[in-house]
Amino acid sequence: MKTMTAAQRRLGRVVLLLLAAVLGMGIGAILALLADIQDRFGYPTWALGVIAGVTFLTTFATHLLMSPLADRGWERRVIALGTAVMIAALLWMVYASLLWHWVAARALLGFAEGAVVSSGRRVMLSWDQDHQGRALSLLTSALLAGFLLGPPLGGALNEVNTALPFLVPAAIGALMLPLIIFAKPDAYARPAARLSRLRIAAIPGMTSGLIVAGIAWFIIGVMDAVWSRYASDLGAGTLLIGFSYLSIALPSVALSPVGGSIADRTNPVRLAMLATFATVPVVFLLGWAPGMAALMGLAAVYSSLWAFQLPTAQAAAAKVVPPGQSAEGQAIMEGVGLLCAGAGAFAAAPLYGSAGPRAVFGLAAALSLTAALGILRLRPRWRKLF
Repeated sequence: MKTMTAAQRRLGRVVLLLLAAVLGMGIGAILALLADIQDRFGYPTWALGVIAGVTFLTTFATHLLMSPLADRGWERRVIALGTAVMIAALLWMVYASLLWHWVAARALLGFAEGAVVSSGRRVMLSWDQDHQGRALSLLTSALLAGFLLGPPLGGALNEVNTALPFLVPAAIGALMLPLIIFAKPDAYARPAARLSRLRIAAIPGMTSGLIVAGIAWFIIGVMDAVWSRYASDLGAGTLLIGFSYLSIALPSVALSPVGGSIADRTNPVRLAMLATFATVPVVFLLGWAPGMAALMGLAAVYSSLWAFQLPTAQAAAAKVVPPGQSAEGQAIMEGVGLLCAGAGAFAAAPLYGSAGPRAVFGLAAALSLTAALGILRLRPRWRKLF
């Protein structure tokens, strides 16, 4: 494979980051509408957890399935497949009415995310092999930026027509599809012998990163499942719910590149551990918000800390996993996180319905503290690695 010029890398990076943003927009658009969808079609509260959680599970499976193909040179084909599936999933949501329609469409959207992100990370790392944290955080920020735009745009478009929140990102995705040809990876080392996934997970430093990813994604799953319902119960309408997602995503978008860059210069596991400890009181207080202003403020603080959790954990994985299996290493970390996110979403919705937000976020805070203490216990394994 020939080495690319700087101009080719810049063009490819723009295309890939825009595509990740569109994907994030499609994923985020539905989240602001969950309470409206529940009320419109009469679904029980537990159904919100299924609609939100199934995406994490299919994304998990797709990461593990597709990441070896990315490491073997199929990056652009996998990204194109994921984009096509994203378009199909969003178009299905236009006509969805039964619960299984929403679940199946969200499952397809999870496949699309897994395909695009797993291969996209492989491509980004090939372009910036000496600054893994920065490369990964750029893609994360683009995905979050799209997710940031999705809920307010979805809420606003829903006021005009209920189909528009899904038609708009589908149309942009269709326009982006032929541009994927420019997301060409640079030359990188191919593995002479491949490590098993269990051996990758057991690499010192990787295990701690997996714990960070697990708890960071668990909280995301909880928020995805109950945020719209929680905000609605606090008196917010669909439009305000959509804009309230700015508090969840905007700080992460702004600070993830900072977290990734710091991770390139320091011990990323230590940074992620400290951020995890700091999230514990914030997550607990989320369940006690007296109104929307307090809820959004606490969410913004959590989002800021999240930018120093997941991007730094990803950087740790990129530094310790063999370069020829970097996509697979990232997929293992993402897979563990997505399983935890699915568990959070499936558990949070029925718990919210039966016990309310204090029980939901109290449990989440307790698990965050447990994760932070677990990373601290593993300190002899990662203290001198980076």
